[in-house]
Amino acid sequence: MYYVSKTINVGSIRIKDYNEKYIPFFFIGIVLTGYFLSALQKFSLKIKREQIIGTFEAVISTPISNFSFISGLAIWDFLWGGIQVFVYFLLGAFFFNFQFGIVHFMSFALVLTLGMISFISFAIISASFSIYFKKTDPFNLLFAAAMSSLSGAYFPITLLPDYLQRMAKFIPLTYVLDASRLIFLKGYHVNLLKNQIVTLLAFCIILFPFSIAIFNLVIKQAMRDGTLSQY
Repeated sequence: MYYVSKTINVGSIRIKDYNEKYIPFFFIGIVLTGYFLSALQKFSLKIKREQIIGTFEAVISTPISNFSFISGLAIWDFLWGGIQVFVYFLLGAFFFNFQFGIVHFMSFALVLTLGMISFISFAIISASFSIYFKKTDPFNLLFAAAMSSLSGAYFPITLLPDYLQRMAKFIPLTYVLDASRLIFLKGYHVNLLKNQIVTLLAFCIILFPFSIAIFNLVIKQAMRDGTLSQY
């Protein structure tokens, strides 16, 4: 990507809002996209493994709530991945002079947490699909493709046609990337990121309860059919 950055006109790809630095722009995009996709895929594989070895039904049959079980199962991968992301960004501070004061750290932590809740919701919906249909979930593949190409991971979404730009606005990662780049490349803090934070908060408020409701419905149906451990 360094050599790619040397062959393009930075101004022509419209990253002026991020101080026209393509390598840091790309670095933030690839780290965060890889983080969310990895956590999403690991969660689906974890659910699949639990079903195959037969422990999924045993846990669901205990008094523990579905909310506690599914949330706890998802949070670990996202938290561990989040720690890795902070390590990457510390490296970014060393190599790309990212602004990493306490204000920027807290702003980024808030953005990452809201993004994490949004993606846990997608992970739960994905797991519900696998539990109900007993098939490998195509949702992850489709969502990964959409995130990589539409959210601005590798290039600004302003390069996309208008209808794809509108689609990008329905992907939480779009706002996570935008806010993160503004934090580290331009020194923004929470007060200057109200639009991104409010939008991410709206994703969380809508998606998380919806995902839990879907999961509860799927579990009830699977328990009636006796298919919780069949894959």
